[in-house]
Amino acid sequence: MIILTGANMGGKSTYLRSAALCVLMAQIGSFVPADEATISAVDGIFTRVGASDQQSRGISTFMAEMLDCSSMLKQATKDSLLVVDELGRGTSTFDGFGLAYAIAEEILNKIRCSCVFATHFHEMAELAEQEGAVAMQMGVTMENNQITMLYQVRPGIAQSSFGLQVARAVHLEENVVAKAEEILAEMENRTDEEFLEKLKNADDNDLRRLILLKAEKTH
Repeated sequence: MIILTGANMGGKSTYLRSAALCVLMAQIGSFVPADEATISAVDGIFTRVGASDQQSRGISTFMAEMLDCSSMLKQATKDSLLVVDELGRGTSTFDGFGLAYAIAEEILNKIRCSCVFATHFHEMAELAEQEGAVAMQMGVTMENNQITMLYQVRPGIAQSSFGLQVARAVHLEENVVAKAEEILAEMENRTDEEFLEKLKNADDNDLRRLILLKAEKTH
């Protein structure tokens, strides 16, 4: 499993789709757009990408995510390829992270198949400590508070999604970005208070998870 993190507009989704298409092209005997490639035969390619609802069927964005994941977990085998793009975006941050982490862990430890899992939840890179998983990131450079996307996949964990920098790059009004920075700072302070409260009531397993999450956010 590849846990892929990186900036907004950094190329995560394109990388996922390209990987899946290369595997599909190889399966049908086609050339693939690479200098060289080693690709195993797969019995299926399962995807959870995009963020759209199905209004005519009464299916929200979040329900569409869960339906895709349910089908994926039931049908995938160790010989399948799974491609998951930013799972959990259709619900609250905490619910989204919890579900994304649990589903990724199920894929890693139970199904044990090839998987590329792109996420903005950088704490999920903790999974890379387990056998069979690796953390990768989309490369960026920062100079004079300006972000440049390198569109290269590198080892490691992205330290930020660079949402505010991307907003500036597309010339969103500076007063709006400045307000966003203020709100972010307030939320981080509030999160610190909530973190201390959770520590008081945590058991050993919860305590370990909370410390890991806090350490990841601090770096």
